[in-house]
Amino acid sequence: MITFEILAEVFAKEKVKAFRVYDIGETLKKGLLMSGMPDFTEFIKSANIKRVFIYEYYEDVEDYYITEDVLSKEARYENEEFLEYILPQINEYNRQIANLDFNYPSWVAAICFCDNNAFFTICNNDRLLNGEELKEPEEKYKLICLLNEEHREKIREISENKIEVLREELREQILSDKSFQLCTNQQLRRDYAHKLFKNMHKKFEPLKKVMYRENLSILSLDGKDFIELLWREIKERNTK
Repeated sequence: MITFEILAEVFAKEKVKAFRVYDIGETLKKGLLMSGMPDFTEFIKSANIKRVFIYEYYEDVEDYYITEDVLSKEARYENEEFLEYILPQINEYNRQIANLDFNYPSWVAAICFCDNNAFFTICNNDRLLNGEELKEPEEKYKLICLLNEEHREKIREISENKIEVLREELREQILSDKSFQLCTNQQLRRDYAHKLFKNMHKKFEPLKKVMYRENLSILSLDGKDFIELLWREIKERNTK
């Protein structure tokens, strides 16, 4: 593990003084990256450089948790049953992350200046989980989904079949509702649908999620098409 203390000791052997810095601004973007510590050490010796600056970069464990915020973005359209299925895996991953040691720097930069240019090298401290490098929480969530894709497809198939059954039941319910037959324009039908979905029985909840955007109180495209097709069906019946 590379830290300020270890590098300071290395440079002291070369009679070079190391200084810890806490902010390096744009130095690494504008400086010249060297291939590694051996080349960097050889360079400062050849250039007779007596001072180097060391910056330690620490990561926050919170940055790696799969949080509710991550799920609200990445899984907002995901099947709830599938989310319940993978939630124990997510919790286990977060538990493993919490047990990692984040008290040492993820990487350390050694920087020197020569002829108005910054020269630097970076030493990485690999922080591994189960022998693998840590992933961004969004990437890890997608990987968990991918590893459970077979189960996801089974749930999706069952859900789609259930929705079709509910769709047919709702269709019969609306077609037999005389108040819907009085909705002779789109605005009346939108008002009817809005009231219908707002007060819908709990068993229709899977269908409601497909047809109605409750947070916006508007029909989805699928919901609009469903209502308008039913109205067309009523008109066709009446013309026979």
